[in-house]
Amino acid sequence: GRDVLNLQNQPVGSLLYNTGLRVYITATDPSDPIRNIRIVMPGGTCAGNPTIRVNDANACAPGQYQSFVDTLATNRNAIVFNPDYLRVLKDFRTLRMMNFMEASPRKDACPSVDPAKTTCLLQERTWVQRAKMEDAVWGGSYLTPALQRYGVPLEVMVALANQLNVNPWFTLPHNANDDYVTNFATYVRDNLKPNLKAHIEYSNEAWNGDYLAALYVRKRGLALSLGSSEYWAGTYYYAKRAVEISKLWETVFNDNSRLVRILGTQQAVEAEWASRNMLTYADTKAHVDGLALAPYFWGCRHREAGTNTKCQDTNNVPTVLAEANTLDDVFKVIDNANDPYALNAAIQMMQTHGNVAAEFDKALLAYEGGQHLTTNVPLGSKITTVEKGDLTKLFAAANRDPRMGERYTRLLNAWKNLDKSQVSVKQGSTTVT
Repeated sequence: GRDVLNLQNQPVGSLLYNTGLRVYITATDPSDPIRNIRIVMPGGTCAGNPTIRVNDANACAPGQYQSFVDTLATNRNAIVFNPDYLRVLKDFRTLRMMNFMEASPRKDACPSVDPAKTTCLLQERTWVQRAKMEDAVWGGSYLTPALQRYGVPLEVMVALANQLNVNPWFTLPHNANDDYVTNFATYVRDNLKPNLKAHIEYSNEAWNGDYLAALYVRKRGLALSLGSSEYWAGTYYYAKRAVEISKLWETVFNDNSRLVRILGTQQAVEAEWASRNMLTYADTKAHVDGLALAPYFWGCRHREAGTNTKCQDTNNVPTVLAEANTLDDVFKVIDNANDPYALNAAIQMMQTHGNVAAEFDKALLAYEGGQHLTTNVPLGSKITTVEKGDLTKLFAAANRDPRMGERYTRLLNAWKNLDKSQVSVKQGSTTVT
């Protein structure tokens, strides 16, 4: 009943890649199909030390070895997480579960047969549609329609938080109905360690038009006449629904002492008004504990029409990322104090939103952040495929350059040194993938 396979890393160019394992069922008997396939790593752990993977019993004290194969044959849920995975995450204080939950489908998730996106966009997410422990797969692949990927079961997310003794940060789907939210909150209340706080956020980047959530909140907001434009209708609806979700959690928990209620906002300095208007909308500020943003830094990407006008000023912005040919060019862009997207701008943005958070006596949180060098964005119409590939290699090299470490240190120190007398800064979180 067991096959043992040795998987070898395969060199590709100068790098070493793990080519992984794919299993194909090429034939089976429909009346008695192949089923209950388990793929188990060799080795195991020593009892009481779940973050260290060992090869055999020789690495443990007598009687303490827990073989993956033998332990999981008896109880398939006795060891849920790869020890290497736990070791990576163990030093963080808060784990954001957004990717685990598949909670941020892109705007093209609705099928093309629904060009207006109305039917697809406005459908509710129900509790029955949640990810379940008995599902054949958790998440899915490109073969699974985006809106049918429900992510990792809640049971697994809570188990991860409990095992690491860290706070979970849940990102509730943009279209989750009240029953979904209530059942979700009830399970967390009953199963999360009482010393841990559930961080709750309504959707992810609902301001970002690349995501389905933005289209959803705008359409909902316009239907309720909440704003004079799509953007503001969506902004106010986001605040409205975030408060409704917070109230549902408050009811389930009977108070908010074990909750951190989060309001997501945009990282741009000009989005200060979005943060301020959401917090002053109706009773939002009474049901929010923290304002969350994403302090990224990069630089002007190109100079063509449609970009920030500051990026078209060759005197103040002598180099944009699409024109970078060397590592020095990349860091000149990052360090340019006049660039609206560079490191200084990110630090200014943090302080601006910190001031808003302080004004409303809220914590300032970061849900993402760091360098944002990527070629998966518009780099101007004149850049060729070859040049885009060269930039990808250049950005990868910049990310490994010691100078990038220095820029991260500056960003993190700026975050750490925000005026503590005014801003309560949450530190040490990561998004789980």
